Parts: sequence; C-alpha cells; structure tokens
Amino acid sequence: MYKMFNKVEKSIENKAHKDQIWELKEKLREFSTKEALAEMEEKVFPIMTEVVDKIKSFQRQIDESSRQMVRFDEVIVDKASKHDLVKINKKLENTLDKEKFEELKKEFDGFSKRSSQKIEN
Repeated sequence: MYKMFNKVEKSIENKAHKDQIWELKEKLREFSTKEALAEMEEKVFPIMTEVVDKIKSFQRQIDESSRQMVRFDEVIVDKASKHDLVKINKKLENTLDKEKFEELKKEFDGFSKRSSQKIEN
C-alpha cells in the first residue's frame, strides 16, 4: 500500500493545479480563433497577391529598362564611331585637299614605278 501511495503522490506532483489550468485557459482566450484567422486571411491574401503582382510588374519594367539601356549604349557606340569618321574626314579635308592628295599619290606611284624599273635594270 505504501508503494501505491508513492505512485499516486508522484502522479499528483506531476499534474497541474486547478488554478494553473484556469490561468492557462484564460491566456488561451487571448489568442485568435480559427475563424478569426480565416477572416484575417481573406482580408490579407488579396492585398498580398496585389503586392506580389506589382513587384512582378516592377521587375518586368526594370528588365525592359535594362534592355533599353543596353540598346541605347549600342546606338551611342555606333553613332560615336560614325561621328569619329566624320571628324577625321573633316580634319583630312582641312589638312590636305583631296585633289592635291590624288596628284601626290599619282606622282608617288609614278616615282615608285620608275624606281622599281631602275632597280631591276
């Protein structure tokens, strides 16, 4: 009987007291019910879906802007090259007249041919 009494006593020590259970029950009332959570989900879910959609739209706009910047950069590089050629041609025109250049070229070609012939002979 003493052993049985010890078992019951140990079992009682491990159990909660009545006022602890009532205190716990009162604290549980502070938490939301399933219905309240479902209601909150119904309100929040559409808003979150809208936020996600706007973020996706914003990401698409960023991607498109990025592609446009790359294209713009390509156009600038292409235009810069053409612009550089125009500038070089203008400098050449200012430096040496094309007609004079052609004359000098013909003279040089003639000189080059005569030199080659003399060397061969």
